[in-house]
Amino acid sequence: DDRALSVKDFFSGTNFVLFGVMTGRHDPEPRPSGVVHVSDTAKLHMLALQDGAPKNIGSSIPHVFDEAWDIVAKHFPKAIEGGVLTKGSQPTVPVLWDSSKTESHFNFKFQSWEDIVVSATSQYLELLEKEPKL
Repeated sequence: DDRALSVKDFFSGTNFVLFGVMTGRHDPEPRPSGVVHVSDTAKLHMLALQDGAPKNIGSSIPHVFDEAWDIVAKHFPKAIEGGVLTKGSQPTVPVLWDSSKTESHFNFKFQSWEDIVVSATSQYLELLEKEPKL
């Protein structure tokens, strides 16, 4: 989210749900799955303005929130070792939305859950580095 210029900004949107998994929050309330990388969303909005674009555009890839921890452990082990990221939990309610027709019509593939988690975590860690140290 390019609008996020601080950690506080970063958590003001849907990142709050995902980052409970990486910041030690254990939310007992299940949340529906269904996610798209913000840049894919922007791209899709522009493509949907084309003549002949389908009226019902699906934009969601399946995921399980808690699987984000495995992705973070794979890509950011030092942040875990340093205690910057700690394991939490966010139960997931599956949402099975088939976006394959959208991908086919517009000839592109949505970024994966792993891509989304890595991108968001990278931004979070960058913003955290810029925060004033107390």
